[in-house]
Amino acid sequence: MKLNFIIGVLCCVFSANKLQADQLEWITKEQAIAAVEYLQQQEAVIIWCGCCEEDRMRPVVITKVYYEKVENEGEDYYTVKIDGFDGEGNEIVGEPLDLAYVHIVKDYVAYCLGVELGFECDPCVEPFPLE
Repeated sequence: MKLNFIIGVLCCVFSANKLQADQLEWITKEQAIAAVEYLQQQEAVIIWCGCCEEDRMRPVVITKVYYEKVENEGEDYYTVKIDGFDGEGNEIVGEPLDLAYVHIVKDYVAYCLGVELGFECDPCVEPFPLE
Protein backbone atom coordinates (compact mmCIF):
# COMPACT_ATOMS: atom_id res chain seq x y z
CA MET A 1 0.00 0.00 0.00
CA LYS A 2 2.78 2.41 0.94
CA LEU A 3 4.68 1.52 -2.26
CA ASN A 4 1.60 2.32 -4.40
CA PHE A 5 1.34 5.72 -2.72
CA ILE A 6 5.02 6.50 -3.38
CA ILE A 7 4.73 5.42 -7.02
CA GLY A 8 1.61 7.58 -7.41
CA VAL A 9 3.35 10.63 -5.97
CA LEU A 10 6.39 10.12 -8.21
CA CYS A 11 4.17 9.83 -11.29
CA CYS A 12 2.46 13.10 -10.39
CA VAL A 13 5.79 14.85 -9.87
CA PHE A 14 7.22 13.63 -13.18
CA SER A 15 3.99 14.51 -14.99
CA ALA A 16 4.02 18.01 -13.54
CA ASN A 17 7.65 18.50 -14.57
CA LYS A 18 6.88 17.29 -18.11
CA LEU A 19 3.97 19.71 -18.38
CA GLN A 20 6.16 22.56 -17.18
CA ALA A 21 8.92 21.66 -19.59
CA ASP A 22 6.72 21.37 -22.72
CA GLN A 23 4.03 23.99 -22.34
CA LEU A 24 3.78 25.30 -25.88
CA GLU A 25 5.64 22.79 -28.01
CA TRP A 26 2.50 21.05 -29.28
CA ILE A 27 -0.04 23.72 -30.16
CA THR A 28 -3.06 24.34 -32.38
CA LYS A 29 -2.67 25.11 -36.06
CA GLU A 30 -3.87 28.67 -35.46
CA GLN A 31 -1.24 29.17 -32.75
CA ALA A 32 1.46 27.70 -35.01
CA ILE A 33 0.53 30.03 -37.87
CA ALA A 34 0.59 33.06 -35.56
CA ALA A 35 3.97 32.06 -34.14
CA VAL A 36 5.52 31.47 -37.57
CA GLU A 37 4.21 34.79 -38.88
CA TYR A 38 5.63 36.59 -35.84
CA LEU A 39 8.99 34.81 -35.97
CA GLN A 40 9.38 35.50 -39.69
CA GLN A 41 9.67 39.16 -38.72
CA GLN A 42 12.52 38.45 -36.27
CA GLU A 43 16.20 38.16 -37.13
CA ALA A 44 17.07 36.29 -33.94
CA VAL A 45 15.60 34.86 -30.74
CA ILE A 46 16.85 33.63 -27.40
CA ILE A 47 15.94 30.08 -26.44
CA TRP A 48 15.99 29.58 -22.67
CA CYS A 49 13.94 27.71 -20.12
CA GLY A 50 14.33 29.82 -17.00
CA CYS A 51 13.02 27.09 -14.71
CA CYS A 52 15.03 24.21 -16.17
CA GLU A 53 18.15 23.31 -14.24
CA GLU A 54 21.40 23.92 -16.06
CA ASP A 55 19.70 25.34 -19.16
CA ARG A 56 21.64 28.25 -20.59
CA MET A 57 20.50 31.03 -22.87
CA ARG A 58 21.05 30.29 -26.55
CA PRO A 59 20.86 33.16 -29.01
CA VAL A 60 19.76 31.87 -32.40
CA VAL A 61 19.90 33.70 -35.72
CA ILE A 62 16.86 32.60 -37.74
CA THR A 63 17.23 31.48 -41.34
CA LYS A 64 13.91 29.64 -41.61
CA VAL A 65 10.85 29.09 -39.42
CA TYR A 66 7.93 26.78 -40.16
CA TYR A 67 5.42 24.46 -38.52
CA GLU A 68 4.71 20.76 -38.86
CA LYS A 69 1.79 18.56 -37.90
CA VAL A 70 2.22 16.20 -34.94
CA GLU A 71 -0.29 13.42 -34.40
CA ASN A 72 -0.88 12.14 -30.89
CA GLU A 73 -3.51 9.49 -30.21
CA GLY A 74 -5.84 10.76 -32.92
CA GLU A 75 -5.51 14.43 -32.00
CA ASP A 76 -3.78 16.88 -34.30
CA TYR A 77 -1.20 19.23 -32.89
CA TYR A 78 1.44 21.37 -34.53
CA THR A 79 4.96 22.31 -33.58
CA VAL A 80 6.98 25.30 -34.71
CA LYS A 81 10.48 24.51 -35.96
CA ILE A 82 13.46 26.70 -36.64
CA ASP A 83 16.57 26.59 -38.77
CA GLY A 84 19.48 28.92 -38.15
CA PHE A 85 22.75 29.32 -36.29
CA ASP A 86 23.44 29.53 -32.57
CA GLY A 87 25.78 32.01 -30.92
CA GLU A 88 28.72 29.65 -31.43
CA GLY A 89 28.07 29.34 -35.18
CA ASN A 90 26.61 25.84 -35.00
CA GLU A 91 23.91 25.11 -37.57
CA ILE A 92 20.44 24.37 -36.24
CA VAL A 93 18.08 22.40 -38.49
CA GLY A 94 14.47 21.62 -37.64
CA GLU A 95 14.68 22.32 -33.92
CA PRO A 96 11.19 22.20 -32.37
CA LEU A 97 10.40 25.22 -30.21
CA ASP A 98 8.49 25.47 -26.97
CA LEU A 99 7.09 28.99 -27.35
CA ALA A 100 7.07 29.43 -23.56
CA TYR A 101 10.87 29.39 -23.69
CA VAL A 102 11.50 31.41 -26.83
CA HIS A 103 12.28 35.05 -26.11
CA ILE A 104 12.10 37.86 -28.60
CA VAL A 105 14.00 41.10 -28.15
CA LYS A 106 12.47 44.58 -28.19
CA ASP A 107 14.51 47.61 -27.16
CA TYR A 108 17.19 45.46 -25.49
CA VAL A 109 14.63 43.58 -23.35
CA ALA A 110 13.76 39.90 -23.94
CA TYR A 111 10.08 38.91 -23.77
CA CYS A 112 8.52 35.46 -23.84
CA LEU A 113 7.06 34.79 -27.28
CA GLY A 114 4.18 32.73 -25.87
CA VAL A 115 3.16 35.60 -23.61
CA GLU A 116 3.57 38.15 -26.42
CA LEU A 117 1.20 36.12 -28.58
CA GLY A 118 -1.35 35.86 -25.75
CA PHE A 119 -0.93 32.11 -25.20
CA GLU A 120 -1.36 30.69 -21.72
CA CYS A 121 2.05 29.73 -20.37
CA ASP A 122 4.53 30.27 -17.57
CA PRO A 123 7.95 31.25 -18.94
CA CYS A 124 9.34 31.07 -15.38
CA VAL A 125 11.01 34.46 -15.83
CA GLU A 126 9.89 38.04 -16.17
CA PRO A 127 11.05 40.02 -19.21
CA PHE A 128 14.78 40.55 -18.77
CA PRO A 129 17.18 43.23 -20.01
CA LEU A 130 20.06 42.28 -22.28
CA GLU A 131 23.42 43.65 -21.33
